[in-house]
Amino acid sequence: MPRTYNKIDAVQRQKIIESVYNEHLTFAETARRYGFPQSTIRSIARKFEKDGLFDNKPRGGNRLPVLNDKHISWIKEQLDAHPDKPIRELHQELNRYFQNNPPVSISCVSRAVRKQAKYTLKLRTCVLGPKRHGKRHIH
Repeated sequence: MPRTYNKIDAVQRQKIIESVYNEHLTFAETARRYGFPQSTIRSIARKFEKDGLFDNKPRGGNRLPVLNDKHISWIKEQLDAHPDKPIRELHQELNRYFQNNPPVSISCVSRAVRKQAKYTLKLRTCVLGPKRHGKRHIH
């Protein structure tokens, strides 16, 4: 069975911290008062001691894009000139051309091609001819 987690807002966290530090209640007493496991109370108290925060630290997300309009324009130019260019080559040339530090990842380039430049790259498939001498040959 998957583990479930309690959603505890900042107001509840603040009350828990006040109970532990101002009223000097034990973790067990505070846990009974608010109806949360003792381990949850202990972890809230530890976070408060470590970071001085009532609420969780903000998580990732809303990051600035790594590639901007000039990068996307360059990618479009490259793909218009060489539509069969593999992503790996495009990735290496982009990092060389713009001297990105740190270098842009290949997955970032792939996402930019699909989502920002709105290109779909198809893999070239080889067409196999009829069997000759028990083996198929590429046309």
